[in-house]
Amino acid sequence: MIVLANMVVARWSPPRPLCYALLFGAICLQLLPQRWYADPSNNALVALTLFIYALPIFFAGLIFGRSFQESPTPDDALRSNLIGAICGGLLESLSFITGMRALVYVILALYALSLVAARSQRIETPT
Repeated sequence: MIVLANMVVARWSPPRPLCYALLFGAICLQLLPQRWYADPSNNALVALTLFIYALPIFFAGLIFGRSFQESPTPDDALRSNLIGAICGGLLESLSFITGMRALVYVILALYALSLVAARSQRIETPT
């Protein structure tokens, strides 16, 4: 999904607000009851389940690709992305205690903070 997101960003730079809206929508899909779509005996539903779980990675990749393109210091953007990935991996352990549904809310909150930070940075940066 990340390679696909990089290919999309290389050809077309989707608007950042659209990327965030699609990301939030894709994350909210994680809140649907799995019994609606996760049926291991139905290959089409298995493919849909994999797609639903991979979709947020694609949209997050679009956001990072745009941020990386626009960053005056790409090494800082990459460093921030790696720190975010490490923190996300650590937060994933939280799901053992709180469950996956609570983790989805944490993810939504963190990406909302990311959106706020991206908007405030863009406002402060002269064009």
